[in-house]
Amino acid sequence: MNNEIIKHNLKYSRISPALYISKFVDHEPLCNYETYLRELINNSEYFLNLSKGNEYEEPESESNGESDAISDYYSIDFKLVESTTMIESNRQFSYSISNLGDGVTACGSSNRTGETVCTVLHCALRELVSFDEINEIINSPDCNIKLERRNLQQIDLICKGDIKKYFKILSTNKNLLLYIPCEFMIELELVDDEIRYIKEALLKDYGLSFEYRRKILSKKDTFLCCIYKNSLLVFKYENNNMIFVDMINLNKSPTYTYLKEKYDSGVF
Repeated sequence: MNNEIIKHNLKYSRISPALYISKFVDHEPLCNYETYLRELINNSEYFLNLSKGNEYEEPESESNGESDAISDYYSIDFKLVESTTMIESNRQFSYSISNLGDGVTACGSSNRTGETVCTVLHCALRELVSFDEINEIINSPDCNIKLERRNLQQIDLICKGDIKKYFKILSTNKNLLLYIPCEFMIELELVDDEIRYIKEALLKDYGLSFEYRRKILSKKDTFLCCIYKNSLLVFKYENNNMIFVDMINLNKSPTYTYLKEKYDSGVF
């Protein structure tokens, strides 16, 4: 089977804002992707091996920079791999949802209508070709153009601003589990390892930026995860490669299952 045909049939779609934007659903304390990621790694033999069998717990406070999942032997911080402008746009232009209690959920209009400009992060990262280019962006002035004022004439400035914020995340001096809030799909039935094609695509998009992180934080682990076939697919960046480490069924997280069934059922 032709590899190029397969690559062109690797698709993705963003998951519902209620599943990854914290506090997107009003009065819903479980609307926090960190909660279900913690539940999922506690159902992963790989991550439990890192913690020597101890379950990961939520820190009592993050005021001192604690990681999102902590144990006596290993801790890891969760970060979204999505541009700031995309997250803000999805929050503001999506329908609103409120949990009114007693099983009552209300849906309302979005906070904004019309159009805006935002960055598709993995496409922007794919265009980077060198550490010099990365350093130039990191050292550029901050860019914070308000949602209603963004336009196509500012697209280069907006894109560089989002990339700069992404590299600030990568400079976090912790073990990181980076979460792409997307579900991947392969339209063709493959006779070979499907995970390999996803791995190759992720390495193409994120490989240079992860190598940059390795240069400045060589002793910290970098994991990348996404959704595929109702599972969390987890890779570790190592030796200029994405190493597949685990595939965790999403049904093992009560929080994810609850959010998916209640706020992503097609009703809203």
